[in-house]
Amino acid sequence: MSKLNDLLMLERKPAFSCPDDPCQFKDKILLMTTTRNHLKFLKKTMVCLQAVLAHRPDAFLVIIDNASEQDVVDYLTTLSSPQIEVDLLKTNNGRAVAHNSYLQQVVHADNQPSVIFSVDPDITFSVEDFDRLIDAVINLKRIGMLSMRYVNNACNPESRLNRPPRLMRGKTGKQYAISVPSFSNVAGGIFAIRGDIVIKRLKGRLFPKKSFALYINDDGALHDALRKRFYINGYLEGTSAKHYKSGNIILNDEE
Repeated sequence: MSKLNDLLMLERKPAFSCPDDPCQFKDKILLMTTTRNHLKFLKKTMVCLQAVLAHRPDAFLVIIDNASEQDVVDYLTTLSSPQIEVDLLKTNNGRAVAHNSYLQQVVHADNQPSVIFSVDPDITFSVEDFDRLIDAVINLKRIGMLSMRYVNNACNPESRLNRPPRLMRGKTGKQYAISVPSFSNVAGGIFAIRGDIVIKRLKGRLFPKKSFALYINDDGALHDALRKRFYINGYLEGTSAKHYKSGNIILNDEE
């Protein structure tokens, strides 16, 4: 294990966690989010994720907080649930390092989720669209990083979707319409990927970037790594996610 992961292991301070089961994620759906301030939007995302957990007893949520301000920490410690784990980091290590470190420490071949779902803490979506995304990821053999389509507001991160959706047939015979960007990566604010791809193909690194800078193109690193292994990355038509914040653009509650 790298010195960086050793450091993060020492820094992790569980606020509370799921039952002490070494295989708690095996064949389950692992939801992950990394938090850093912005309590207003975090609360919106948590309402959304808690609805998913209530609907899906096979889902677990891991929240990794990157040294947020006290109001966020106080809020996170109120989310106690058998389906939720909260880890509080002492320093801001960024999304990629936080995700990678957790997966390499906790998730392994004998504790492999069926699907890993990552979402930023400023995005909302419906339970129905979550089910659609999970269904597609499980059934499409060659799919890699699959996102929902984004509401076309000022914070829409999609780019270069200039081709008609691609029809892909799943293992059950069901067809899915996937929009694949041209010469651009899938925006990684919300996406799902099979657990076996992350654990076996990517060696537990959800964001396999070479640099550990806090904020570089994590999504692009995953997109490129999957393309090299001939997986298709894209957006699932018929789903919708709302992104509330992009750089200096922050939506009003009404938008």
